[in-house]
Amino acid sequence: MTAVDRMGDRMDAHRLLSRAAAALLLVFGSGSAVGCADADAVRVRLQSYTPAGLEPNQVALRAQVAGPLAGLRYKWFAVAGQSAPQDGDTAETVFTFADGATRDRVTLEVWRAERRVARAELDVALDSALARASAHMPKLALTVTQVPPSDAGGPDTRGDIAGRVVGEITPDLRVVLYARAR
Repeated sequence: MTAVDRMGDRMDAHRLLSRAAAALLLVFGSGSAVGCADADAVRVRLQSYTPAGLEPNQVALRAQVAGPLAGLRYKWFAVAGQSAPQDGDTAETVFTFADGATRDRVTLEVWRAERRVARAELDVALDSALARASAHMPKLALTVTQVPPSDAGGPDTRGDIAGRVVGEITPDLRVVLYARAR
């Protein structure tokens, strides 16, 4: 056997070992070879927002969820306040601050079957100026019962408007109505 033949045999053995190592890596370490992320991993991030229609001591919370969504349940917790719903299959809730509180920490646990798959926390704060102003505002409802006809307007144009105010009416309550002619 010549030196060239021995060198060829060594190269063939090296190629064979390289292929065997690659095959073992694919069989046993495919998760590591392809990427570090688990295909079933769930990641979650919380955000708060204030849509119209909420009470002054409330904020809406939304979970941005990445990963497989099938079968997920969401459990909301807080230090002092309450979430509604507290447990459900939707990634949103309305958080109500405890009486007198302007700050809190909300925790969301994301579950699939009997296993917690993700967790996130968010510090929430109430706009204290809005809360103070709203605390002194009475709860009222205004209903317009008579609407004046549409007109071009002018100094000699008049129209009647009528309505009803119900709710927490106090003696110092004033209704100010702004009208605009076309």
